Amino acid sequence: IGTLQDSDLSARKLGEITYGLYAAPGYLKDAATLRTVDDLKRHDLIMKTSSGRASWTLVNGQATEKVSQAPRCAIDNIVAAKNLTVFGLGVAQLPQFMAEPHVAEGSLVRVLPGWASIPMP
Repeated sequence: IGTLQDSDLSARKLGEITYGLYAAPGYLKDAATLRTVDDLKRHDLIMKTSSGRASWTLVNGQATEKVSQAPRCAIDNIVAAKNLTVFGLGVAQLPQFMAEPHVAEGSLVRVLPGWASIPMP
């Protein structure tokens, strides 16, 4: 996933992955209003990172916003981040293909649906 670092390797693009923002309904019921990217400052974030400090770059059409704050939970495993989100610990940026089954069953809700990551190869 991502861009090749070694130009001696060959690669074929198989598709793109887009990350959206998701939270559990129970978390949203008790949390501050979440209508704009700026509102994320008042929320617990679950971020996939190995450094403890991370950022998200979100796009909505031509608009771009960067979210950079200390997360409630910094984790280096996307499945664990998804599980913490389902358990109601905060808002996470998750791959849409991973989150959509949980949206369909009602354990996750897409928040700020116009905003997503830059698609990654």
